[in-house]
Amino acid sequence: MSIISEEDLEKIKRTEGEIIGSSLKCDREFIIEKEDREGLRKVEEEMEKLGYPLTYEEIDKYKWYPVQQDIISLLLAQKIFNWDDETIREWGRWGAKTNFIVKLLTRLISKQTIVKSAPKLWRKYYTVGELDIKLDFKKRIGIATLKNFILYSVHRHFLEGYFYQIMSLIVPSRNLKVGGSKSEEPNVHQFEISW
Repeated sequence: MSIISEEDLEKIKRTEGEIIGSSLKCDREFIIEKEDREGLRKVEEEMEKLGYPLTYEEIDKYKWYPVQQDIISLLLAQKIFNWDDETIREWGRWGAKTNFIVKLLTRLISKQTIVKSAPKLWRKYYTVGELDIKLDFKKRIGIATLKNFILYSVHRHFLEGYFYQIMSLIVPSRNLKVGGSKSEEPNVHQFEISW
């Protein structure tokens, strides 16, 4: 019996788009950090069983891969290791912390420029979806809207962590909160930000 339900697997198979290999490499490092190389091997074996073989060691960080592999690896890791939502958020924070481009940009350009650059940065990692971020620095609130992107709850928690980490480089993090929710519109997701 599969760890991922047939219904979820069918939905994932219909998901279009690609993800850059550097993101999958980051996933590899997080799994090893948390569960050792044996844990990584378990995820690879389950991915092969589901028809989405992925050998993390062979990933080319500059090559594009089907986004299904990202979704499946997130779901499998969560289920195999019984990770809670907070661990998935930690994974997202890890992804942003270890991302060279994110670290470089936050040191070199202004907060406002980072916010304006968000849609272009999203496109460097995914071939689908559109990200829009609006921040009110005076009121200390904002909203990130992700359109035309199928998002599973595990991915939403990952992005909550990812956006949290990026925002912590832009605004004071003491009271920072990022929470995601699905909009009334299909394939539109919003992340409320406050600090």
